[in-house]
Amino acid sequence: MLLRAHEISKGFADRSLFSGLSWQIDEQARIGLVGANGSGKSTLLAILAKQLEPDSGEVFIPKNIRVGLFAQEMGIISGATALDAVLEGRSEIIGLSVFIDELHEQLAHAREAARIAELSNKLGEAQAHFEAQDGYQLVSQAKEILSSLGFSSADLQRPPTAFSGGWRMRLQLAKFLLSKPDLLLLDEPTNHLDLQSLEWLEKFLDNYPGSLLIVSHDRAFLNRSVKSIASLERRSVRLYSGNYDAFIAAKTEELEQLEKAALQQSKKIAATQAFIERFRSKATKAKQVQSRLRALEKLERIELYDDAPVVDFKLPPAKRSGHVVASLDKIHMRYGQVVVYDSLDFRVYRGDRIALVGPNGAGKSTLLKLLAGVVEFQGKRQLGEHVEAAYFAQHQVDALDYGRSVLEEMLSANVGHSNTVVRSLLGALLFSEDDVDKRVAVLSGGEKSRLALAKILLSTPNLLLMDEPTNHLDLASREALEEALAEYGGALVFISHDRFFIDRLATKVVHVENGTLFEYPGNYSEYEASRERELSLSPTHSLPSAPNQRKARRKALAEVRERRRAASHTLRRSVAQLEAEIQQLETRSSEIESALADPQTYTRTGQAQSLGSERNALSTQLEALMERWTEEQAELEAIDARFDQEERALVDDD
Repeated sequence: MLLRAHEISKGFADRSLFSGLSWQIDEQARIGLVGANGSGKSTLLAILAKQLEPDSGEVFIPKNIRVGLFAQEMGIISGATALDAVLEGRSEIIGLSVFIDELHEQLAHAREAARIAELSNKLGEAQAHFEAQDGYQLVSQAKEILSSLGFSSADLQRPPTAFSGGWRMRLQLAKFLLSKPDLLLLDEPTNHLDLQSLEWLEKFLDNYPGSLLIVSHDRAFLNRSVKSIASLERRSVRLYSGNYDAFIAAKTEELEQLEKAALQQSKKIAATQAFIERFRSKATKAKQVQSRLRALEKLERIELYDDAPVVDFKLPPAKRSGHVVASLDKIHMRYGQVVVYDSLDFRVYRGDRIALVGPNGAGKSTLLKLLAGVVEFQGKRQLGEHVEAAYFAQHQVDALDYGRSVLEEMLSANVGHSNTVVRSLLGALLFSEDDVDKRVAVLSGGEKSRLALAKILLSTPNLLLMDEPTNHLDLASREALEEALAEYGGALVFISHDRFFIDRLATKVVHVENGTLFEYPGNYSEYEASRERELSLSPTHSLPSAPNQRKARRKALAEVRERRRAASHTLRRSVAQLEAEIQQLETRSSEIESALADPQTYTRTGQAQSLGSERNALSTQLEALMERWTEEQAELEAIDARFDQEERALVDDD
């Protein structure tokens, strides 16, 4: 046994979170803790870690067991450098290292045999303990964890205060993982991680020798990291074996069985009540009537319950846009001396749902900013016909008016929706009836982020650009947002580390790395499979060894790119020409539609008929051009995929 909670109760104001909660966590446990928003998951973790006192009950932890809590709230980070800050996670080993150095110093000056023997014994014991605790590998382990969480070698010597809030949270996580407690209590550990760091964390936890209790809204993370689920419901904990998917299946089956049982019981109650009413006044049936009345009084009624909030909302209809929704041509973008993109070309087409993935700092958020037109650059950015873009940034809260109430802030972005629609959307994003009257200034960081998201969703864009929109949403709200975006009629370009979210929505994944974009058709699972196939391929060229290897590789890459250019040049020019013609015809079609909607058109003899004929002819031309574009674009993507594969094989061999 690592930990035992006995009859725990906890409440705030007039609200009870737990009552008589008892629970034991054993060795090798891999548990996911789930529950509705506000059910007390973070509070329970703090109580189990003995950082918060329960109102009643007790938590028992054996003396030799270390329990560590990684909380959502960032604590104080000390240390002269990032590496020092992380090493403080094993402060006892750092102290032992200092003690060993002091013993060496004392030995160097000792002269008496007895004193030398005493110091030597102490030094031997200290060194044995130091080695048993992996003291000699501590610095390398800290560096490995930091590197896996996205920190560069140069970052290790920067002070913690030089990093943003998200990166300081990563430092806290690195420090926590290095401390290696027997029981890890993790409260939303993936919130500030990119996909690569998240996947590394999954592997780290998979090999972790201790036990895990994880609160997370990332379903893929839970599926890969836990073997059982603890569900906070009805002020206590219910345990389910299996991962998150197994838990959902079990809960669904449980609810179905409960509904059937409740239906059968209601039929039985109705029949019993009918018998009582029918024979209540008959003396010959008095004994049976009284028996049934007593049975009804003793009957334990089956209650249908579901602690999870019912979240459901739809996005406003998106106006139909032109075929090319947004284009970036020959974009050059830099931050100071760091070039992010050089001669970048990118297109978003009507119906696209594009997920941007890649290493942290590769330029994913910058690409969204370029599409949104909120950052300076060289080159050409153009939105298509009838395109209205909306951009949700990670720091969108800065645009909120802190002096307004939640409802007032929403109404300021309203474009004709009823108050019912506005309140419904706020409710879907976890703002209760009382919350809508709160001032924006008093909201938590997560609440402000959800309000900013609600404002974006209330507008009527046909191009949505979203940077980590699910960061502060619980599972029910994430699933509701997925459903709403799945039915959304516009184009969507988004960044997310929620792999379920990407799988549900993406029709194309764009891997961003070193200023280059690599496109993969399909969702995240298909992208992962493609990447794995690429990494398993042997290099397509046999290259000499060093010192001429790098030069030969550059030459081989140049040859591949030249063959790509030759193979795709004519087709690429044809696709570009088709896009220009399609955009021109769509513009003219829009002009005709506007003219046909103008009553003045019908006062001129024959004009409406002429415009109608032209519109029909344009529709036929557009259909033919779109068919050609689809065929040629598919052929071009196949060519690019083939040469991308060759290039990656050469790069991966470096």
